[in-house]
Amino acid sequence: MGKKHNTDSQDEREPIVEEKPDEDVTEEHAPERDADKHNIGDVDAKQSFLDSVREIEEKERLALEQYERERLEEERRERAEYEKELIRQKVELMKMKQGVIEESEILPEAEEKREYTFWEKVSNFIYHSKWWLGMAAFGVAVLSFLVYDYVSRVRPDMTVMILCNNFDLSIRTTELSELFEQYTTDVNGDGKVSVDIYYIPTVADENTSTYDIQTYIANQAKVMGEFGAGDSMVVIADEESTNDNAGLDKLLTNLEGKIDSPAVDGYKLMLKDTKFGELIGCSVLPDDLYIGVREVETEAKYAEKMQKNYETAMSALELIAEEWAVRE
Repeated sequence: MGKKHNTDSQDEREPIVEEKPDEDVTEEHAPERDADKHNIGDVDAKQSFLDSVREIEEKERLALEQYERERLEEERRERAEYEKELIRQKVELMKMKQGVIEESEILPEAEEKREYTFWEKVSNFIYHSKWWLGMAAFGVAVLSFLVYDYVSRVRPDMTVMILCNNFDLSIRTTELSELFEQYTTDVNGDGKVSVDIYYIPTVADENTSTYDIQTYIANQAKVMGEFGAGDSMVVIADEESTNDNAGLDKLLTNLEGKIDSPAVDGYKLMLKDTKFGELIGCSVLPDDLYIGVREVETEAKYAEKMQKNYETAMSALELIAEEWAVRE
């Protein structure tokens, strides 16, 4: 009776149902699981790369240490060998000094001193000093040019400035120079008689369009430069240029009592109606054209030179007045 009851109890038990995972939940979390797996893979790859880098760096460090040890060891061996060689040479040298041996195969042979020829020494000097020699040669060339220019330069015995704006005079500077050379001497002793003519008009010509303000200013500066020195003592001017150069009449010497000529008018030796135009080939001259001589500035630093040039100019002017500066 009892066994039957147990069997019936087992048959009456509910069958065991195996639970299955929820398909919806599994599908929903699938991308997260894939992402986790991907992240884990990335971490593993990065870790593997870092390990490789560390391994390479470690190998390089070990190789560098090994190289350094070998280098130091090689230097130590070479230094020890060099010291041993010095000791051997010292011993050999002592033996030679004591007369134990006459020659040694250990000691290095002294190099024979070479005797250079004169031209080899010159060539060696030029090679090592070429830059300095080049600069010295350039300096000598410049100095030689300056000396030659100074020695060969023709220094005038007298200088004449033309201050008026006169075309006929401007194209006859050569004739004027040759004319004044007839009335002066070789003052500077160079064996030549030379007169320089400076055409420096300081008055604008209204009929000449090429005369501009720049030229006027430049000529004014030239005249001031000439007046600032003691060379140009003779001037040829007219009333307009005299007025334009304020104070010019105060700078010229009074010729009355010094030059005996009816052409003298105060500080002027008038050129109208004289042989002056004929001698230079100019038929028409302005009525107010004159020659004057600058007065000596006794306080100037060049007063001595100015005095000498003044005497030369006055001597020439006396001859000019006597020969052709006479009004007809």
